[in-house]
Amino acid sequence: MTIVLCLDKNGGRSYNNRRQSRDRKLIDNLCDLAGEREIYMAPYSEKLFAHTGHPTVAREDYLDLVPEDGICFCEREAVSPVLGRASQIVIYRWNKEYPADRVFDVNLGAEGFRFYRKTDFPGTSHNDIDREVYVR
Repeated sequence: MTIVLCLDKNGGRSYNNRRQSRDRKLIDNLCDLAGEREIYMAPYSEKLFAHTGHPTVAREDYLDLVPEDGICFCEREAVSPVLGRASQIVIYRWNKEYPADRVFDVNLGAEGFRFYRKTDFPGTSHNDIDREVYVR
């Protein structure tokens, strides 16, 4: 399973139960990464993908449904319970600092992940977005 996260400069994920970004080019990049695979997500995230036509599965229990070779987009949910099933973590990160009450505080190295590669691209709301890939 591939877990996909969006983080600000300090690892922030959300503030006051709201996302920090809704960058369309980031979502398009994620759809390209997923290829033909469905992207699993919470219903909260589904509207971000409406413009893409990409196949999605939006359910509250989506983390229980992601197949072994599947991909899931996690905006607010804790990923610690499913890290053991993950073979890859993809982090979209931008060099801005936002208020955050949810942060990604998992030590990927301690969980058996190693940095694989980083690519960057211009977003619609951020001048530079990095896509970091970590693999087991």
